[in-house]
Amino acid sequence: MGPHGVAAGIADVLHGNDSVVKNGKTVRPGFTALQTRSIRLTPARIARGGSSFLSAPGFLPGHPVPLLIDGKQVATLVAGDLGTVTFMIDPGQLGRAPGRHTIRLDSMLLTMTTTFTTK
Repeated sequence: MGPHGVAAGIADVLHGNDSVVKNGKTVRPGFTALQTRSIRLTPARIARGGSSFLSAPGFLPGHPVPLLIDGKQVATLVAGDLGTVTFMIDPGQLGRAPGRHTIRLDSMLLTMTTTFTTK
């Protein structure tokens, strides 16, 4: 933080916006993150016998990111040079029954969750 403290510093690290807001008005516009930190699944609905590609940005490059499905750790991913993790989800291979499942990615600084459905 600089000599002017919060008034000149980062107001919102988690969402990537360092604008300074006072009384509901932006007094010093800052940058806005270009990428939201969320898990992308392609496709989000997985057909029987199918798979889905997981991609999630925003992690510390080179750091481990545990991948949990329905609360059970199924893999430890390593964030790439740009902080993105990827994984191919095959529900059949992971022993997941048809239905809705929750994915959680944990790291030192953030946790992301989403759901997917298998038919």
